[in-house]
Amino acid sequence: MRSFRSPNPLIDGRRPFNGSVADINPPGFVWHPIEGASRYELRVGSDPELESADTRSYSVEGRALWVSPDALERGAYYWAWRALGAGQDDVWSETFSFHVKEGTAELRIPSGETVVSRIGNGHPRHLLTESRLEAFREDCKRGSRAGEWRRLRNQARDRLAEDYIITEPPFLPDRKRESELWGKIRKEVTGGSNQMGQDAQLFALVYLVDGEQAFGEAAVKRLLEFTSWDVDGSTSTFHHNAPHMATINLCPRAYDWAYDLLSEGERQIVVAALGARGNQTMERFGRANYGVTGYDNHSGRLLGFLGECGIALAGEHEDVASWFDFILPSTVAMYPWWGGREGGWAQGVS
Repeated sequence: MRSFRSPNPLIDGRRPFNGSVADINPPGFVWHPIEGASRYELRVGSDPELESADTRSYSVEGRALWVSPDALERGAYYWAWRALGAGQDDVWSETFSFHVKEGTAELRIPSGETVVSRIGNGHPRHLLTESRLEAFREDCKRGSRAGEWRRLRNQARDRLAEDYIITEPPFLPDRKRESELWGKIRKEVTGGSNQMGQDAQLFALVYLVDGEQAFGEAAVKRLLEFTSWDVDGSTSTFHHNAPHMATINLCPRAYDWAYDLLSEGERQIVVAALGARGNQTMERFGRANYGVTGYDNHSGRLLGFLGECGIALAGEHEDVASWFDFILPSTVAMYPWWGGREGGWAQGVS
């Protein structure tokens, strides 16, 4: 186990770092997974030997990432772990220390099912909720947002006049054999999918606030184009992640904000396609054991995109609760990967 100790986070993903201050209370823990382990035992207590009366023992199955259910009093703590069922039941890790301070934020993670139930069934619900909609509309038309709103509407008119649409892109060629063509197609598809996705969310927002049918219909047209693409095809996260990210990041907003323009059949198409994107994202996380050993800036963004998609699809796709059960512990236990407590690009509890 000592062979995995390193100041390099690409080698040692353990959290909390030895001698660090917990970001959140109850704290999250990450340790090195052991092949063949059926479960892990963690011990957390206030003495380095982990033998005092207040030492708690926890049994953890599945990922080598876990958030304690128990908030801790401020002070110094120690923790250690062992893998069970992999032929080394008697081998404990080193003992590590961390601190809970007066100002450490207390945050208890709800279950995915609880999150889904709290979101409710209405639309809009993402970034702008039903309860805030009328006040937001008024502010855009005659309040503090009026100037910015005029700018956005003008931008939307220009984009609508351009009527930019891309269809399902081709597969990328072999990079080693056709590197120039690979780069050309990759650049075009990345830029094109992002542009169409940004247009879709902009048109949907203008429709939501102003009710102008042309913008809503344009948003739906682009949304249905995105969701007609084969999730396992040329825009799969495993083949070309950029259009996958554009779809899972931007389409849920367009869906939520133009919801009332979609027929029931169209809603089912969108929910099925975005749900498949979400589950493919979960498969990506699983392959890399993301959060434990999978350092990847795209996955760092996808964690948030999947959460946004889950908000838009909550109560409409059966797998959303399981997404939140992955996202919330990962966010508490592992963020930030880069840049210390303040985080870095796309990361950070701050």
